[in-house]
Amino acid sequence: MRPLGLRVAVVVAVSVAPHLAVAGNQKPFVPPSPAELGEARRLMADGNYAQACPKLANSESQSPSANTALTLATCYEKAGKIASAWAAYNEAAEVASSSRKKGAEVTAKRGAARLEGQVSRLTIRLAQGRTGGIEVRRDGERVPDSQIGSPVPLDGGGHDVEVAASGKKPWKAHIELASSGQNATVDVPALDDDAPAAAHPSAPAAATAEEPPSSSSPGQAQRMSGLVVGALGVAGLVLGGVAGLEANAKYHDALSACGGGTRCPPGSDGPALRSSAGTWATISTASFIGGGVLLAGGAVLWLTAPNGHAAAATMGLAPADQGTGLSLVGRF
Repeated sequence: MRPLGLRVAVVVAVSVAPHLAVAGNQKPFVPPSPAELGEARRLMADGNYAQACPKLANSESQSPSANTALTLATCYEKAGKIASAWAAYNEAAEVASSSRKKGAEVTAKRGAARLEGQVSRLTIRLAQGRTGGIEVRRDGERVPDSQIGSPVPLDGGGHDVEVAASGKKPWKAHIELASSGQNATVDVPALDDDAPAAAHPSAPAAATAEEPPSSSSPGQAQRMSGLVVGALGVAGLVLGGVAGLEANAKYHDALSACGGGTRCPPGSDGPALRSSAGTWATISTASFIGGGVLLAGGAVLWLTAPNGHAAAATMGLAPADQGTGLSLVGRF
């Protein structure tokens, strides 16, 4: 019969051990899910390696097992991911060695040796060395210093290399790596300096481009004034014509009111209509005269505006040959 003290010590050690593991932040043992492993093997049997390999990798990461690692290596190899299969065989060998599974260790080492010469590798070399805070990323993941200049096993397919540094222009390249047996190298040139932002270099050019219009602005302003004055003259002539028509209508209404004579009977509207006709006639005459003067002035402003070459214009107003009005004469 064992002493009581020894039995108590064993019980205490067994009951405290799990709590010490948790307190020490050690990852507790989680056995692989039989359902997940079974599903992964079923997918492999169906040739669906794209879905089977991630399930096996998840089980292996949760609970490393020589058998799971070997199955994962086989899955990667069937999927054409030679570098991943080679790494999985090496991991399986380590797990089998630590768990004293000699048969699995031998199988894993043979698989790794068989794929050793088939693994594709990519070397990234920096022209200016690992200085100046240079950051290298491969497929979005930062490349550690230990891998710079060394061949790194990679699965075949497209790979992106990005290099950045403070005060430098970023650099990137894309390379297609064969699934097996290719040793490729990406040579990163010295990064160019990132020039500071220019202080609006186009501003002086813009100012220079605007100078020619400003030199011709006096002539443009004068022509614009000529158009405005001429438009007012045309409006005056139109008003004169309308007023003349109204005066003529009022005059005929007065004649009708007076019975066609020059003397109107008492109480008729003839005198008032004659007075209105006279007022409209005055407005018409004044409008014609003012409109003609304005139109002539607008023409003078337009024709005498500076345009870079000599120009002569002579204009004047003269009575119309027949009737009442003004006529515009001149030499251009």
